Amino acid sequence: MQKNIKIEDKCIICQYDFKENEYLRKLSCEHFYHKDCVDEWLLKDKHCPICKNEVKLKWENKYKN
Repeated sequence: MQKNIKIEDKCIICQYDFKENEYLRKLSCEHFYHKDCVDEWLLKDKHCPICKNEVKLKWENKYKN
């Protein structure tokens, strides 16, 4: 059974519409962005641009002392 996922029409970061075959990233809060847009965003701010929930980065825990 396939889960119906609501994907916004455009990336809220760059404001461009999502196009077929583009790489998207889904955050834990279920919001979608262009992969490159949100990766750059998360380097500066670790909160979702839409809902402001903190995003836990997997690599963050992996290399902590």
